Amino acid sequence: MGDLRQAPPGAKRAAGARYPSEIVAEAGEELFGSEWAAPMARLTDTNERTVRRVRQAAREGRDYPAARGLLAALSERLAALARDLGPFRRRQPPPAP
Repeated sequence: MGDLRQAPPGAKRAAGARYPSEIVAEAGEELFGSEWAAPMARLTDTNERTVRRVRQAAREGRDYPAARGLLAALSERLAALARDLGPFRRRQPPPAP
């Protein structure tokens, strides 16, 4: 997903830093494709209109206040899914001698 460094609120972005809205948008597209707003809203239990506003802010290269909370909710939900799916992941074979 690229460089995940975040610009602090109210600060100028450093080279390579991205707004949380941009990180959310990239994650949404990676997870759900181009029509990611509704599935992201369901996954994170966030109002779809809020997610669409975050998406629009990312398209415009700006941040949106709810993006940080949405990013935190996404991170929590994905971590929970990873824990739940842990027993089903394939075991890696031992390295060859």
